[in-house]
Amino acid sequence: RDIHADLARRDFTVNAMAYSPVRGLRDDFGGREDIRKRVIRHVDEETFRRDPLRAMRAAQFAARFDFAIAPETMAVCRTLELRGLAKERVMGEVEKALMQSEKPSRFFEALREMGQIEPWMREVAALQGVRQRADAHPEGDAWTHTMRVVDEAARLRDRAEHPLGLMLAALLHDV
Repeated sequence: RDIHADLARRDFTVNAMAYSPVRGLRDDFGGREDIRKRVIRHVDEETFRRDPLRAMRAAQFAARFDFAIAPETMAVCRTLELRGLAKERVMGEVEKALMQSEKPSRFFEALREMGQIEPWMREVAALQGVRQRADAHPEGDAWTHTMRVVDEAARLRDRAEHPLGLMLAALLHDV
């Protein structure tokens, strides 16, 4: 079996490495350097395009690991069609971002930057630009307020009886 071909099918360089106790680390695509630089980068554009969920995975990894998304990966993510994805797969990525990120807002901000928040979170996307009373919400629009609430809820989720419920309530409280 060709290990290079197997690694080339992976979505990101950071998970396209292999280790053998005999041969050591195999890193054909620069994953180690991307980890050092804290960057999420796709391995192969053609392979990456085969599964549009990878755009959400890029956003979710960026949020969970506090990494940036490489500009070329962001560019590919902007062109993917996410509407046909199974809702269970999308919810899996949303749940990982909400439950495993110190700052879940990074997930939603990355999707927004990709232009990929609309297909699945239309109501959340609609919060952008919705002005709020300055005395109650000095941060400005409902989107910014909601992102701050989601990040604050992440600090409390370990103490919540229903942590996913808390996170979803935080995300949707102004919808």
